[in-house]
Amino acid sequence: MRAYRALFVMSAREAFAQKGSIIGTACVHLFHIVALLGIYSVAFNARGGSLAGMDMTSTLWSIRAYFIVLALSVRLVAKEMAKEIRHGSFETKLNKPFNYFVASWATQLGRGMPYFILVGAFNVAFLFIVLGPPALQFSLIWAAGALALFLGGICLGLLFYGIIGLCAVWLQDVDPLYWVMDKGVMLLGGAYIPVALFPSSIRALGEHTPFGAIMFISHIFNPDFSARWGELFLTQVIWMLIFFIVAVFVYKNAMKHVSVNGG
Repeated sequence: MRAYRALFVMSAREAFAQKGSIIGTACVHLFHIVALLGIYSVAFNARGGSLAGMDMTSTLWSIRAYFIVLALSVRLVAKEMAKEIRHGSFETKLNKPFNYFVASWATQLGRGMPYFILVGAFNVAFLFIVLGPPALQFSLIWAAGALALFLGGICLGLLFYGIIGLCAVWLQDVDPLYWVMDKGVMLLGGAYIPVALFPSSIRALGEHTPFGAIMFISHIFNPDFSARWGELFLTQVIWMLIFFIVAVFVYKNAMKHVSVNGG
């Protein structure tokens, strides 16, 4: 555990030093917020200020919750692992006294933490100034649900993208696989349209597939969130168990493949 904590802290310090990159990311988020404000103001004005029980403020907060968590860059675990496998450093790290999977997760979470904290704070501050607080009844139940879905989404995302990254042991290029899977998360996770606004059939996909489950954090501003977060968290737990089994299987077979091929 101490080794993973050291990897996390070292990666976070390196990322905090990249102030230009953090500022650039904040500028991209600013542009994105302004664009969404323009688009959704037209949409909500045309529909009398409400869509599927959500107002524009809750809708924008929901979308920004997605992008704040996205700033952790959990998905980049896949690309980093694939790069290490292609360049041969994967085999070297297998000889170190820690689990390669967990070490990759700790490193990536450390790299993403400064962006999550600073860019997240920027998003929250800007939305409070422009839109005001979201219309929700804060309670301990709401807070517990939000925290559970946040942590569950991170764990599920690390497993999901970690498996994609390990596929580089067999595939020359995992980018096409990564692109398809990542776009599935974007579409069903509420990146541009909250899942609550989807037609019922597509909403069911967003609520019951791993693509949507990774970003259940975007549901926390839905009107029925306090009543439904337990069901959503159970969905995350089920998918985590499934992907944990798959990850163990893929990892063991990747180790065998490297050993057989003289890695």
